Amino acid sequence: MVSNYIICNMNHLHVSSCYSLLVSGCKLEDIIDHCLQKGFYHSCLTEHNSLFSVMKFWHLCKEKGVHPIIGLETEAILKEKEFHFILLAKNDTGLKELYKISTLKMSSETLSFEQLALSTQNCVVLTASDYEDELASYIIKEKDEEILSFVNLCKEAWKDFYVSIAMNDSSFHRQRNRYLKDLISNLVKTVALSRIYYGEKEDVENLKVLRAIARQTTLNDATLDVSYN
Repeated sequence: MVSNYIICNMNHLHVSSCYSLLVSGCKLEDIIDHCLQKGFYHSCLTEHNSLFSVMKFWHLCKEKGVHPIIGLETEAILKEKEFHFILLAKNDTGLKELYKISTLKMSSETLSFEQLALSTQNCVVLTASDYEDELASYIIKEKDEEILSFVNLCKEAWKDFYVSIAMNDSSFHRQRNRYLKDLISNLVKTVALSRIYYGEKEDVENLKVLRAIARQTTLNDATLDVSYN
């Protein structure tokens, strides 16, 4: 869960393991060891709609003396549009809330924004900033009114809500990120968020294979967009 001292140290807050099928090839042990090598005091896990890895991750963190941050990546529907979120449990109650959300999603139920908000009051909530949801469309098209309306709605729904800034290594997204930060600077705080799917350069090819299987395409498909950063 999230502790009050996580803000004192660098930590990746959007991390998937091999338990998120065809999304990441990272082993739980490698995720934690990588954090230790980088001098991080915390290790975060945010599987996509699944919490099957949580107990093993928790025990591994405790064995290695690392503080575990348990989260979930999920989607919710607002006015027939899909928005993506990262949920981080603040405490045991927050973890129970994540299990409830995961159970609903794994049962193939559509989750409304209202349901998500009511069910996650003990979580820190971030926008996923994966540039694959409706918020991304607003940002790319610079729809000020829609962005501000959505951010205000989220701010009212959660006490601890942050807008994520991601993909800053891309000149296109860096420009969009500047626009977004300027637009919402007086409304809500932002947080840097990188999606972690692999640990080392040699893991990139394995991730490319997973992406190809998920999309039922070949390794030569240029749209796989997998590279080492």
